[in-house]
Amino acid sequence: MFKFLWLIFFAGIFVSMIALSVLRTFREIFTGSPRKKQQAASQNRQKNNTSTSGNRQSSAKKKVITSDEGEYVDYEEIK
Repeated sequence: MFKFLWLIFFAGIFVSMIALSVLRTFREIFTGSPRKKQQAASQNRQKNNTSTSGNRQSSAKKKVITSDEGEYVDYEEIK
Protein backbone atom coordinates (compact mmCIF):
# COMPACT_ATOMS: atom_id res chain seq x y z
CA MET A 1 0.00 0.00 0.00
CA PHE A 2 2.77 2.47 0.93
CA LYS A 3 4.67 1.69 -2.27
CA PHE A 4 1.62 2.66 -4.25
CA LEU A 5 1.23 5.91 -2.30
CA TRP A 6 4.91 6.78 -2.86
CA LEU A 7 4.48 6.04 -6.56
CA ILE A 8 1.51 8.40 -6.74
CA PHE A 9 3.42 11.05 -4.77
CA PHE A 10 6.49 10.98 -7.02
CA ALA A 11 4.36 10.79 -10.15
CA GLY A 12 2.53 13.91 -8.98
CA ILE A 13 5.81 15.72 -8.41
CA PHE A 14 7.04 14.66 -11.84
CA VAL A 15 3.86 15.80 -13.57
CA SER A 16 3.98 19.11 -11.67
CA MET A 17 7.56 19.73 -12.79
CA ILE A 18 6.67 19.01 -16.42
CA ALA A 19 3.62 21.30 -16.22
CA LEU A 20 5.66 24.15 -14.72
CA SER A 21 8.29 23.72 -17.40
CA VAL A 22 5.67 23.92 -20.14
CA LEU A 23 4.06 26.98 -18.54
CA ARG A 24 7.46 28.71 -18.26
CA THR A 25 8.14 27.97 -21.93
CA PHE A 26 4.81 29.48 -22.99
CA ARG A 27 5.41 32.52 -20.81
CA GLU A 28 8.82 33.07 -22.41
CA ILE A 29 7.33 32.70 -25.88
CA PHE A 30 4.55 35.23 -25.28
CA THR A 31 6.33 37.76 -23.07
CA GLY A 32 9.84 37.51 -24.45
CA SER A 33 12.61 35.54 -22.86
CA PRO A 34 14.62 37.41 -20.24
CA ARG A 35 17.55 35.09 -21.01
CA LYS A 36 17.63 36.23 -24.61
CA LYS A 37 17.61 39.86 -23.50
CA GLN A 38 20.50 39.21 -21.11
CA GLN A 39 22.46 37.37 -23.79
CA ALA A 40 21.90 40.19 -26.26
CA ALA A 41 23.01 42.76 -23.69
CA SER A 42 26.17 40.82 -22.87
CA GLN A 43 26.97 40.41 -26.57
CA ASN A 44 26.56 44.17 -27.06
CA ARG A 45 28.91 44.81 -24.14
CA GLN A 46 31.47 42.42 -25.59
CA LYS A 47 31.24 44.12 -28.99
CA ASN A 48 31.70 47.52 -27.35
CA ASN A 49 34.69 46.30 -25.35
CA THR A 50 36.42 44.87 -28.41
CA SER A 51 35.79 47.97 -30.47
CA THR A 52 37.14 50.28 -27.77
CA SER A 53 40.10 48.03 -26.98
CA GLY A 54 41.10 48.12 -30.65
CA ASN A 55 41.51 51.88 -30.37
CA ARG A 56 43.89 51.63 -27.42
CA GLN A 57 47.63 51.59 -27.81
CA SER A 58 49.58 48.34 -27.61
CA SER A 59 51.19 49.54 -24.37
CA ALA A 60 47.83 48.96 -22.62
CA LYS A 61 48.28 45.23 -23.14
CA LYS A 62 51.33 45.11 -20.89
CA LYS A 63 51.09 43.52 -17.46
CA VAL A 64 49.74 46.00 -14.95
CA ILE A 65 50.29 43.95 -11.79
CA THR A 66 53.87 43.80 -10.56
CA SER A 67 55.56 40.44 -10.08
CA ASP A 68 55.63 40.71 -6.27
CA GLU A 69 51.88 41.30 -5.92
CA GLY A 70 49.83 38.35 -4.82
CA GLU A 71 52.70 36.54 -3.14
CA TYR A 72 52.34 35.21 0.37
CA VAL A 73 54.29 36.94 3.12
CA ASP A 74 55.15 35.87 6.64
CA TYR A 75 52.72 36.96 9.34
CA GLU A 76 54.11 39.59 11.67
CA GLU A 77 52.29 40.44 14.86
CA ILE A 78 52.13 44.18 15.59
CA LYS A 79 51.95 45.16 19.26
